[in-house]
Amino acid sequence: MPTLLENGRPVEPQQFVVYYGSLLKDPSQTVPMPQGLRMIAGDAKKQVATPKGAVNQFYCAGGPQDGRTRSADGNWPVCEGGTLHFTLRFPDCWDGRHLDSPNHRDHVSFGQGGACPATHPVPIPALTFSIAYPAGGTDAGFALSSGLASSMHGDAFFAWDGEAMAARVKNCVVQVAQCNTAGQF
Repeated sequence: MPTLLENGRPVEPQQFVVYYGSLLKDPSQTVPMPQGLRMIAGDAKKQVATPKGAVNQFYCAGGPQDGRTRSADGNWPVCEGGTLHFTLRFPDCWDGRHLDSPNHRDHVSFGQGGACPATHPVPIPALTFSIAYPAGGTDAGFALSSGLASSMHGDAFFAWDGEAMAARVKNCVVQVAQCNTAGQF
């Protein structure tokens, strides 16, 4: 994922949590991520405004979600009594054949209406990055090393131990249980 910059200086995340779960109506068919699966969420080349109410925008936690105001360019919340956050969700359906595609997207898809589309029939865990930054923002706003806030993106490459991934899918994702890092309730 790109680096957050405040006044040209990198801002290290204070917390980076990776969640595996299911957003589908029937999580019981979810299979472990196959070894070597690659995918991208977001778009590093997207350079459009993200005003208040935009999809996939940065938000404030611990205060008004849209901030007390917006930066001068309107793209960043100015958090009052809170910190800057971003939630990045990856596709949760796979075509069942390809571990990658030239654009790192065509072999995966987001579930639709609580199920996987026919073109990508294999449900895989819904991977979500939850990123918290120790910054509240100013009128000057922020930037990403990839450009505007709309360019937030993440890359994922799966090389889990097969048994460990299978156990977490069976015990946590399929059973819709909140598990810890060790895959235990």
